[in-house]
Amino acid sequence: PGFIGARLREAREARGLSGMALAEILGLTRAAVSSYELAGKSPSPEVMDRISNVLQMPESYFRYQIRPRKAGPIFYRSMKAATKSARRRAEQRYTWLREIVSYLRGHVEFPAQRLPQLDIPNDPVLLSLDQVETFALQARHFYGIADGPIPNVVSLLENNGVISTRDALGADTLDAFSEFDPEEQRLYMVLGTENASAVRSRF
Repeated sequence: PGFIGARLREAREARGLSGMALAEILGLTRAAVSSYELAGKSPSPEVMDRISNVLQMPESYFRYQIRPRKAGPIFYRSMKAATKSARRRAEQRYTWLREIVSYLRGHVEFPAQRLPQLDIPNDPVLLSLDQVETFALQARHFYGIADGPIPNVVSLLENNGVISTRDALGADTLDAFSEFDPEEQRLYMVLGTENASAVRSRF
């Protein structure tokens, strides 16, 4: 009772499994998995136990209500050769980050967000190298950073209200992505662990 099919699809995609692959692992038909995800049919206790074990999620997760939200565009650090399924996997895992943050807000006060307001053209192709240098200097001035290397970029961002995390995005072709949430007016940033060299993460 209370099974939510959208949660099954969310967990399946977050684990990088197609509907057919999950059906084969569970010993079910593809139609049965579709009926759980889309048709409002609830799995038997035995099947639910297998689903929970295979997807490594507690059974209570599949009864947890999904809060609708207005999503902003997601900007990927790199999308070359990234498959649609890889992006879907990463974005489903990102929804888990959003739910964790929503829960933590009931117990922790996050720093207020402070981002420099820069007059950047809508089309980044129009940016000149001189403009990039100017914006970088303006951002340093905004945060009170002297010339030279920044000791910890992530710490700087988090102390100014940006929510950041590292996660296994499941594809070497995905470095990182971010979203500016239009409801919260807050920036979220996800760094992949597959290419986790310090230089690449800072970039």
